[in-house]
Amino acid sequence: SRDRHTAACLGRPCRIRDEDCDVELLTEDDLRFDECYDDELIPAQKDYHISYFIEMSNLAVI
Repeated sequence: SRDRHTAACLGRPCRIRDEDCDVELLTEDDLRFDECYDDELIPAQKDYHISYFIEMSNLAVI
């Protein structure tokens, strides 16, 4: 994902090819954790944070 965004910003080709990756796309379950954290130290995850990250990852595939 960072490779794609950086390549687009710099007008350069991507270094990582889709054929070289066999990882499935992210889902909401990948980003939800059962552990309880202190909300003062680590803010609670918001659904829109998770959705934003997933959609930005999906955009990198285009």
